[in-house]
Amino acid sequence: MTENEDLVRVQGLTRRFGGLTAVDSLDFEVRAGEILSLIGPNGAGKTTVFNIISGIYPPTSGQILFKGENIAGLKPDRVQRKGISRTFQTLRLFANMSVLENVLVGYHSRLHSNLFGDIVKPPWVVKAEKEAVERSREVLGRLSPRLLSRQEFRASDLAYADRRLLELARALVSDPALLLLDEPTAGMNPTEAAEFMDHIRHIHADGFTILLIEHNLNVVMGVSHRIVVLDYGTKIAEGTPDEVRSNERVIEAYLGRKAASA
Repeated sequence: MTENEDLVRVQGLTRRFGGLTAVDSLDFEVRAGEILSLIGPNGAGKTTVFNIISGIYPPTSGQILFKGENIAGLKPDRVQRKGISRTFQTLRLFANMSVLENVLVGYHSRLHSNLFGDIVKPPWVVKAEKEAVERSREVLGRLSPRLLSRQEFRASDLAYADRRLLELARALVSDPALLLLDEPTAGMNPTEAAEFMDHIRHIHADGFTILLIEHNLNVVMGVSHRIVVLDYGTKIAEGTPDEVRSNERVIEAYLGRKAASA
């Protein structure tokens, strides 16, 4: 797929929870090779969109075309094997497993295993496990030499910012075509957030397409090529960071007032 070609096309995406419409007839696309940010006030429906794309929720209606194939309603494991990986707003690491083991989980989640191979360990399984370890160490080292040096540490023993990086490494190890980052700098201080923003730039430079949810607007404006803004489950704006920054509907949604009254 060439750069700027649509990797994902979301069409008429709607999700209702009883009488609540969390996402309402949403349309947007993610172009190959870009960083697209999805922003909006609390309750705007951003994480619901991620959960639908990644297969946690089925949509009430609408399509998600990924490389031209409608993946709406597929289970999370099938979505990941198609080439979509994600992080979560709340860290979901295996606290008592090592750094390396946590990354290996991300690698193996893309593979099809069978009981015979898992128990008997024929040569092809041994070779695959060796390749998994090598790939996991490669990703750790490229993302953070500090994490690589701590590969035997338990995840729970890492500093908070390093745990965020570890979750990112786990998502990257399967070499996804699309990487979903859900509030990756949540809970970070400004220095940590700025460092993580550099990581986002570096992985984008390595060829990853990124769909980002982020409340830290300094991060959003600093890394995004385009931005889609949601409010109450509907799209109210879309454009470059400069276009979105000056959009009166966006200012109203965030600040509750007209730009002219600022």
